[in-house]
Order: sequence, then C-alpha cells, then structure tokens
Amino acid sequence: MNYPQVPLGDIADFINGAAFKPEDWGEDGLPIIRIQNLTDSSKPFNYTRREVSEKLVVNPGDLLVSWSATLGVFQWNGPQGLLNQHIFRVLPDNALVDTSYLRHALERALNDMERHLHGATMKHVNRGEFLGTKIPLPPLEEQRRIAAVLDKIDELSGADRRRQDLLKAFPLSVYRQMFGDPRHNPFQWPVFRLGEICLNEDARRVPVKSSDRKAMQGRYPYYGASGVIDHVDDYLFDGRRLLVGEDGANLIARSSPIAFIADGKYWVNNHAHVLGENGKAKLRFLEYYFALVDLKPFVTGSAQPKLTRSALDSLPVPLPPLDLQERFESVLAALGAKLAQAEVSAQQTSRLGSALRHASFQRDAG
Repeated sequence: MNYPQVPLGDIADFINGAAFKPEDWGEDGLPIIRIQNLTDSSKPFNYTRREVSEKLVVNPGDLLVSWSATLGVFQWNGPQGLLNQHIFRVLPDNALVDTSYLRHALERALNDMERHLHGATMKHVNRGEFLGTKIPLPPLEEQRRIAAVLDKIDELSGADRRRQDLLKAFPLSVYRQMFGDPRHNPFQWPVFRLGEICLNEDARRVPVKSSDRKAMQGRYPYYGASGVIDHVDDYLFDGRRLLVGEDGANLIARSSPIAFIADGKYWVNNHAHVLGENGKAKLRFLEYYFALVDLKPFVTGSAQPKLTRSALDSLPVPLPPLDLQERFESVLAALGAKLAQAEVSAQQTSRLGSALRHASFQRDAG
C-alpha cells in the first residue's frame, strides 16, 4: 500500500541545543548533555546554572538526535539536563507520528544522509536538508505495529551483544579462578622466568617497509605489535605462536590486547615478539597471563615505550602444572564454540533486522 511521504519538519519540532562555553560551566546546577554523554554513559558531565529556554531542558525518555561528528538517534535515559549544541531535541506531533516509529525512521534517514555530510574538519548535517527529508507516514496503528517489530529486533540484537560480551570476558574470570592473579600468585605456584618456559623465535622475524609491501600483496597476514596490519604473498611462520607487542603506547595504555595468538601461515615484523611452546607452558595460558601482568616495571622509554627481549625473558611467571593449563585450554575451546554460535546468531539477527527495516519502509513508501 502506498503511504504519503512527509518531511520530518512537518511531523516534529527539532529543537537545537545551546552553545555552552567553559565560562558557563560550574560544579553544580544542571548537567550539560553533550554527544559524548549520548554515546558513552560513563563520560562525566559538565554542569551549569545558566538560564535557558524550557525547550532546551531534556527529560528522561526524550528523543535526541546528534547531528554533528557522530550521527545518532538516542532515547535519553539519563538525568534531567540541558541540551548542548550539535544535538536536536525531538518533539513529535503525537497526532501524526508514533515516537517509536519516528525513532526508527530517523535512524534510517541518518544512515541515508551520511553521503550528504557537510564540513571539512567536523562533519555535520545541514538543518534544512534534514528537516526536508521525507519519510513514509502510514496510519498511527500501522506505525505502532512496525515500531513494535523493529523494537523487538533491537531487543534481540542487544541480547546478542550482551551474550557475546559475557563470553569474551568469561575466559579471564576462569583464568583467575583456576590460577589466581599472577601479580599476587595466591596459589603459590612456582615462579619461572618467561624465557625458561617458552621458545623465543624473534630471530625469524623480518620487517618489510610499507612501500615494499605494496609489491608483495597476497593472502598471508602480516602482523605488527597489535595485530594484522597488512597481507603479503609469502610467510615466515606456520602454526600457532603467541605474539607479544614489543613497542608502542599500547604497552602502557592497553587499548588492545598486548599478547594474541597467531595461527596458520603468516609473517611477523620486528614490532612483535614471537613465542612458541617448549613443553612447559601452554600458549593460551600465557596469553591470559599477559592480560593481567603489570608490564610497567619492565617497559623502557617514555616517548616510545619498549619491551626488550631481555625484559620479556625476565618476566616472572607463576606456573601451574601442565595438566591444569591443558584443562584451561579445554574450557577455552568450549567457550570459543559458544562464542562462534553467538556470533552466528548475532549475524542472523542483524540480517533479519536489515531486511525488516528495508521491507517495512520500502513497502510503506510504495
């Protein structure tokens, strides 16, 4: 059935936020809601006692749209606050449009508008273009039916994400339960130097400049300090190894894993140490050891932190019996299978959601 195409500006008011300068900030008053507060609930607020229009007061449940830098549609669930610039507060005409339906329509509209972003340094949506964007407007009862279906898809997607997050976090909890925190060694395992319990294969690494790699593009992963950075037409290693970042800010910041497993055929440059097994420690055990150990006393350099070969070899490792490490690997294998199933489920939910959104809005648009 064909439904009318209606501009967003005809079915809702989009209230633009105010520009709050540092001199407006204080230690109390109402929180200023910025884009970072929409995208990350852990971000702290700035506060102000500045007087503003009542329309700029955001209440829990309000529909907000970030239109600059990071585009997004958000149902605000934080405290009452004041609307900052770069955010619209959406006031739907409830006689014409269901709020949940409008939220889904806005998400689709913003995705379509990505190619129309303006600005050289900070991309933003043009207000006139945005308000003129048309969406299909079926009767309210049909809007609510569509929104209910899409809300359910969002609920399933959220459950998928939470399940994956739990499964990804669980191995570290299992490690702590089985072996304790290596920084404290609560089970009093015998302590060995890392260099005694694994093979170091750094001598086999070969760095290749980016300009030279262009001539040797291929299917084999090329690893650096934090993971795959390219693919080349040859390999240096075949089989499982533990790669440990040798240099870079990540040694201190830990924004990504310091140690990670590489398997199959691959190339490694000189920014990652390469560790193999010598029968005393399992690589997956060591992988999670590196997730917990404090490397700061062993890292040199401030501008460019570095974990040298000698420092790496000297790391103290509380070492449980090999059979207990193997049991840990078995647990990881079972968790990996469950995570793979969860990822397949999430992909299926995502595809279903995309198909339903397309079908709903496409059909409604006629």
